[in-house]
Amino acid sequence: MSELGDKGIRDLEKTATALSINQSKAAAACWICLDDLPDQHGHLPVRNCSCRGEDAGFAHISCTVEYAERKSSERHCESDPHEFAPPWFICPNCDQPYDGQLATDLANKMVSFAERNYSTFDWRRLSAYQVKITRINELERSDETKKLMGLSIEICEKLLKTPVTAIPIHPADVLSLVAMA
Repeated sequence: MSELGDKGIRDLEKTATALSINQSKAAAACWICLDDLPDQHGHLPVRNCSCRGEDAGFAHISCTVEYAERKSSERHCESDPHEFAPPWFICPNCDQPYDGQLATDLANKMVSFAERNYSTFDWRRLSAYQVKITRINELERSDETKKLMGLSIEICEKLLKTPVTAIPIHPADVLSLVAMA
C-alpha cells in the first residue's frame, strides 16, 4: 500500500481527471483579437449574449470595449444619434443584448467614454446615461438611477431650450426619459 493510501490515490486520480477535462476545454478564442489567452487584465474571453455554438461570440471585455469605442467614434453621423449606443449593448454577431456582468461593465465604460470624449455632445452623453439607467434599473440600484436620471433631465431641459434644428435627438427620446423619472 502506498503512503497516500487508497483515498489519497482516488483524490489524485479525480484531480488529474478534472485537470485533463479542463485542459481539453480550452478557452474559446476572442472573435475580435482571435486570441484565447487572457487579456492584459488577466481576463479570458467571455460570452454574455445569445450567440450559439461552442466557440461563437466569445470576446475579451477589453476587446469589446475597444470595439465599441471604435464603432461609436465611427458613427459620428449627426443625423442619427441612435447609432452611437448599439455597439455598447448589442452583440454584433447575434444582434441580441449583452447580459450579466458584461452588460454592466459595458454600460459603465460607455458612460466613462461619453463623458471623457464627448463632453460637449449632449445627445451622446444622454444616450450613454440611457443605456446605464436601463442596466441599473434591471439590477434595482435606485440611488444610482436617481443620480443618472438627474443628469439626464438636466440635459433634456437644456436640449428643450435649444432650437430643434440644432439638436440631433428625437423628441420622443427626451419625453421617454422624462417619463422614466
